[in-house]
Amino acid sequence: MNEDLLILSALGSVVVGKLFIAWGLTPQKNRTGADGNLIFYGSVMQVNGNALDAGFLRGETPDKIGTQLQVMAYIMSVYSFIVIQDQYARIKIGLAVNLILVLSEIIILSDRSIWNKNYLVIGNMIYAIGSLIHAMGKKNRLYSPSPLTTIDPLETKGAWVQAIGIIIIFSGTAAESTIDSGNKQK
Repeated sequence: MNEDLLILSALGSVVVGKLFIAWGLTPQKNRTGADGNLIFYGSVMQVNGNALDAGFLRGETPDKIGTQLQVMAYIMSVYSFIVIQDQYARIKIGLAVNLILVLSEIIILSDRSIWNKNYLVIGNMIYAIGSLIHAMGKKNRLYSPSPLTTIDPLETKGAWVQAIGIIIIFSGTAAESTIDSGNKQK
């Protein structure tokens, strides 16, 4: 039960971090660009949550390797916020981060053990699609005549699709944990 609670708290951190990023990329009336603070703190939360989640995965499975790759991608994102001042370079790193996330999801989906749980398959596929949409938005922003601070609508849509994917994974894990704990009490 304690391990289930720790896994849920790690996944909860990933969910909250992804929601921060999606909200930070959603245009508001009082701003046209992204909210860098929300994106930064969301990335930090995802590093934390994914690192904890990877710690609970046993062996060197594709699921663990993909999750570790996600940690690396979000560390790159946090690094770009702290060190890199050039907006163009940050967007290019953001594009690379999202392509790494697509790769990590493909690696995770290659793990046969997750195919026994529909919520993991569906959630990871949706997350991969969201990462690809987000990357397409970053690429559009790089080649757009608009200022680099203007968010491409595909970035916003991709971030929200990613959030839906991780929410599905969290919800399925929470439901499975509840069912497992109910069976243990009987």
